[in-house]
Amino acid sequence: MSALKKADQRRIKGYFQEREPKSSDFEDLHHIGSIPYCCIAIVEKDMCSILNQIRRNENALLDTEIHDIAFIRDLCN
Repeated sequence: MSALKKADQRRIKGYFQEREPKSSDFEDLHHIGSIPYCCIAIVEKDMCSILNQIRRNENALLDTEIHDIAFIRDLCN
């Protein structure tokens, strides 16, 4: 989240506090700072949901398409 101001970082962290942490969250959070620089991001289902909420509510990540792994499965079928 280095591309965001501190106030924005605190507000966005609230989205992650509303659910029980999973073991995969550490890896997801490690990569999250790169997502604003991507055209498309494919992440696991829970992270996809959170990032799309942030996108809608915070007017952020507008230049990034965010999908879960089902997107890849659909492309292959």
